[in-house]
Amino acid sequence: MSIATMSLNELPPELKLAIAEILDPQSCLHLTLTCRDLYNLCQTMLEEHERLFSELRIIRSDQTNRHVLWTTLRAVLKDPRKGWYVRELDLPASRGYHWDRDNLGQHGNQPPNPLGDLPEKDQELFQQAARALERLYCVADEDFPDDGVDIMELIRTIELRIGAGYDDGIIAVLIHHLPFLQTIRITDLETIALEDMLVKIAAAYKNQSKVKGLPLQRLTSASVAHWDSEYSCSSSWAADLLSLPSMHFFAANAMSGHHDFYGNPDTAFAGIMPYSNLTELYLISCAFDVENLEAILAGIRGLRKFTYTDGGATVSDSEFEPKKIIAAVEKRAGHSLEELRLDRDMADASVCHPILLEFRGC
Repeated sequence: MSIATMSLNELPPELKLAIAEILDPQSCLHLTLTCRDLYNLCQTMLEEHERLFSELRIIRSDQTNRHVLWTTLRAVLKDPRKGWYVRELDLPASRGYHWDRDNLGQHGNQPPNPLGDLPEKDQELFQQAARALERLYCVADEDFPDDGVDIMELIRTIELRIGAGYDDGIIAVLIHHLPFLQTIRITDLETIALEDMLVKIAAAYKNQSKVKGLPLQRLTSASVAHWDSEYSCSSSWAADLLSLPSMHFFAANAMSGHHDFYGNPDTAFAGIMPYSNLTELYLISCAFDVENLEAILAGIRGLRKFTYTDGGATVSDSEFEPKKIIAAVEKRAGHSLEELRLDRDMADASVCHPILLEFRGC
């Protein structure tokens, strides 16, 4: 009997192990559950998957673990399999957004050696990984030359940010090596390269048949918050993240948007997120004008839950117009919406979804 006609049970143990070893953790578990003998044979392998999943499932950069993004990128570049285990990426305002954050001036002045004790071989490894992105996005540039972000300019920005010690260049590369990432939480502090990278990713998703290996294919939940207690983050975050086909949940804190940036609500976002699969949208302490909000809603096919709380003058000078908001919601999401909540009083902390709690202390 040839190997091609043999069933899994008939394969020799070493071949079964070889098959299991090339599978990602979830696929490996599913395979072993089909056969008790195979499960027992792969027990050590499954235990190692469990250990690494426990260690790497959540990558959170904060004051106690400020270099975790650099060490994680180094690990997945040297062993891509480690990227399989990451499910959540948390980027709060307290994160170590600079390798040598303690020595940054109050106005962002660079320390003499921004990368401090980061080995030169790691610096070169990160730069090479940034340059490798050209192969993925050059097709997108040919088909969508007007997406606003030239891939070579973007790569130069990423390289400059990495060389200057900032983590946004690291994150822009890292997300390409986390194939099972499901949740990302972002605070818009020093995120220039990441913002441009998301614009490029959103544009590339418009032509999936020609661009293979895009990142964030399994990202289902995202939240974005402004880093300060005043003003806001841009609604372009929503435009880009909602364009990901896998996205089902989006939350924002202190976000604003204005119609003069997006234009006619019937055409705004049409090329960016025409088929958004989002089902839940939470805009907490935000300040959108109605035209911009309607443009966002117009891009969502089947929204089921929508919460909007007004952020007032500390976020933007946009006027809160609940009647017009309700009319826009009815027009753009009335066919699918099951739950709507509008609120102007942020004293009721219950409107804060758990995904936002760590950002603004709700």
